[in-house]
Amino acid sequence: MAYSLNQRPDKIGVRLDDKYANSLSLRIKELLRYKHEEGFPGSQPVHFESGHVELLEKENYYVRDKSDGKRYIMFFTTVDGGTAFMMDESCQFRTLAGFKLPLRSNPNQMHNETMVDGEVIIDTDNNKRYLIFDLMVLNGITLIERPYNKRLGMLKADVLEPLNAELEKNMGMKTNLPLK
Repeated sequence: MAYSLNQRPDKIGVRLDDKYANSLSLRIKELLRYKHEEGFPGSQPVHFESGHVELLEKENYYVRDKSDGKRYIMFFTTVDGGTAFMMDESCQFRTLAGFKLPLRSNPNQMHNETMVDGEVIIDTDNNKRYLIFDLMVLNGITLIERPYNKRLGMLKADVLEPLNAELEKNMGMKTNLPLK
């Protein structure tokens, strides 16, 4: 998939009022065990430099290419029958009402308090895409202290596969998604 490095996605969804956004921010930071009152609680990227080569030889690391999108934590809840909230790096919240994330164990039930970290980009076909690079919380269970490869496996099995299965059988949901 190609994406444009010249375009950053504009705002998506509907902005939340500050009072509700503050309570949501507190819950997200609580789940992530984030100790600071201010700031974005998502993982912070590390820029690769020549001094890192020795460290890379001793440890396993995941490396991804740099996209020039807008960073968001996406937080899935059962509010109003299923809602995704997106928190950007300035801690502003957007809501994607009706964006339901089905459970692997029961596709008729939805995730509640599942959180992924990613970036919204605009691809070369001018579609907004959300590139997920971490699963931080799964149904209220904090995963950030688990090995990254385990979280990626859980992301695939518990989030992406059930979502893709739902999209295959529910074309209306696929058509109405605000992101690809």
